[in-house]
Amino acid sequence: MALAAAVALFGAPARADNCARPDIVDSVPIDGAGDVPTNATLIARYAINADYLGEQILFGEAGSELEGFTGSYNEDERLLSFTPPAGLAPGIEYELEWPGLRGLNTASKGRGKKLQFIAGNAADSEPPSFDGLVAVDWDLEREDDDCTDRIEERFIFDLDVGAAEDDGDRDSLSLVVFQTQGPTIASDAPKPIHVGHFPAPGERVRLTDSVDATTGRICFAALARDSTRLPSSGGQEHCVTTVEPPFFTGCSAGTSEPSWQVLAFSLLVALRGIRRQRSLASER
Repeated sequence: MALAAAVALFGAPARADNCARPDIVDSVPIDGAGDVPTNATLIARYAINADYLGEQILFGEAGSELEGFTGSYNEDERLLSFTPPAGLAPGIEYELEWPGLRGLNTASKGRGKKLQFIAGNAADSEPPSFDGLVAVDWDLEREDDDCTDRIEERFIFDLDVGAAEDDGDRDSLSLVVFQTQGPTIASDAPKPIHVGHFPAPGERVRLTDSVDATTGRICFAALARDSTRLPSSGGQEHCVTTVEPPFFTGCSAGTSEPSWQVLAFSLLVALRGIRRQRSLASER
């Protein structure tokens, strides 16, 4: 309703502009984190079209005047990072304001983010341990796209993440997901497709991609990265086989049992066969 009202008032260009806005997507540490390592590097992930032009990152003790700093931007991962020059003082609450960035293909400025966290009592010195991905499920999404004015079909991948441990704080860990197999993936070049905060226990990571790019055998692997950018060892690769519509049956990694869609279809075929036999018998 709100989007329809905006279009009515401002016209279609405003909607297109909002769709292309390079907002901040995620940050590590998360808002409200405690026990953040004293030597932590702070990171924020932005939308794919964001362009960093030296916008100031505001940082300082909570309740005091914040100081502006210039960060470092990784275009491949879309990460803006900042390491406080003097480190973090143990037990102190800090305030951080990530800037809104301009986009590569839009004049609109994206949303930034304000957050607070508390520093812990120790530095992060050892890489994390991580069990890797434990399961991958997939599904099909077919819905109207407000930004393109047409029905879009995408595959959804829900990733279950294993346990991780670190000498720093869990809320300061990042999860890095790679696609290791697929129509657009070279066999010797896994593609990083997600970087974000490490999910809470029971929280799944959801990824989406076009049907053309993710039909067939699709595989993922992941690692954890701590607040000093030290990575864990890579976890086990998990694969699924997607089926392009209209032959959609659903699939889940780690099981050889048929999906409920396949079972339902088989039941319908069996019922139709029984009914046909009864019909022929009555005709005789």
